[in-house]
Amino acid sequence: MTGFCGLVSAAYQYRNLRGSGLNYPISDGFLVGLLAGFMMSSIILSVVTAAMNTIIVGMAESPDEFKANHPKLSKRMTKSWNKAEENADNLTVVEDVEDDEEGYAVM
Repeated sequence: MTGFCGLVSAAYQYRNLRGSGLNYPISDGFLVGLLAGFMMSSIILSVVTAAMNTIIVGMAESPDEFKANHPKLSKRMTKSWNKAEENADNLTVVEDVEDDEEGYAVM
């Protein structure tokens, strides 16, 4: 999206950018917008990742305190972990998978 915004902005200012010495102002505008968007999304997602890691580490290091401070989240995480642990024992390798009418995999 930001690459497209850079492209539109460069196309709008084509004459000014061309006169400043840029050989390909539209593609340069797209690349600048793309890089700016990538950097902004990286910053935002690193905050989300840090928050997720904080919750997981809090649950792993002191589950009792985590349960006391966040009972609903603790219950959901414990339930999910137990369910994942049950399913881990039943893992099998599926070589041939067919799709149903809606395109979902059926075993």
